[in-house]
Amino acid sequence: MTSYIALLPYLPIAFAAYALLWTAYARLAHPLRHIPGPFWASVTRLWMIHHVLRGDMNVVQRALHQKYGPLVRISPNEVACADPEGIRKIYPMSKPFNKSYLYDIWHIKGFSKYPDHFSNTNERSHSERRRIVNSVYSMTTILTLEQYIDNCSALFVKRMGEFADSAAVINLGDWLQW
Repeated sequence: MTSYIALLPYLPIAFAAYALLWTAYARLAHPLRHIPGPFWASVTRLWMIHHVLRGDMNVVQRALHQKYGPLVRISPNEVACADPEGIRKIYPMSKPFNKSYLYDIWHIKGFSKYPDHFSNTNERSHSERRRIVNSVYSMTTILTLEQYIDNCSALFVKRMGEFADSAAVINLGDWLQW
């Protein structure tokens, strides 16, 4: 029986071979290879994570769009779009792309016989359910509720100021939910 420990010396070689093969694929054969962007962005998400952690991703993206144009590859499988016409192609109103499986993690099974708006990946069902509540979010409705929204916002800011003055520890998630 082969011991896995005997394979440890080959691990760096295997990693280097994988990195080399992935880089060749990402640069030469990947479906997004024709979209311009920084070299490191085309081969790893670490480039983007670095800028997100530094807090300058928004500035970097603007600079990339100035350098490369409206479409910029910001990770191996992600493209940033700064063109309103491109947005219409990516997020069409009729026959939109289906949401990815990542939305499934937000679905609470057994909570309701109807899927919620956020985690519903079926566009037809989502559209039908959205029609029920669309009027609540219309500009006309929001304008009629503006005084209440302003009062809530003012109260929220006041409470946050009180917590800051007293150096109290709070659960901000609860307050944002309220």
